[in-house]
Amino acid sequence: MSLSVRSAVVSDLGEIRAFGRRVLIPFYESIGLPQYGEMTLAQYWESDEQVLAVGEGRVLVAEVDGSIVGVTEFGSYNGEPIIWKLYIQPGMRRHGLGTKLVNAVISTGAKGATSVLVEHPIENESAGRFYDLLGFDVAWVDTGDGPGATTVWRRRTLR
Repeated sequence: MSLSVRSAVVSDLGEIRAFGRRVLIPFYESIGLPQYGEMTLAQYWESDEQVLAVGEGRVLVAEVDGSIVGVTEFGSYNGEPIIWKLYIQPGMRRHGLGTKLVNAVISTGAKGATSVLVEHPIENESAGRFYDLLGFDVAWVDTGDGPGATTVWRRRTLR
């Protein structure tokens, strides 16, 4: 198995979107948020937002033997670097790919920063456990009404 992490290019968009359709809907269904998964896919994966993020070099992919098995997108929130997306294909989780993608974002998208943010719906407890392991502390919680409406914001202080 040959693993690599690299910046996505425009020619990856079809495979990135197919990855999103394969991974997001079943994952969010498994935690009771099917509509959240559909909304996320439509709004952020299959829109011009994704084209812009790839074009700006803010999307990284993890590949195993040439196939995309992980995707992350980063950017800025109120001037602070943030990881907006981090998804790993089922069956490839718990092999260090998520950690490699987070570290790649920190080394490319958070150069010189003192911290980096992530956010996730409160129902995504596996994300919370993962980010806890990587040293992200809960910074604040935006409470909303209904499934998927409460967002946990986490921050990791960088050296």
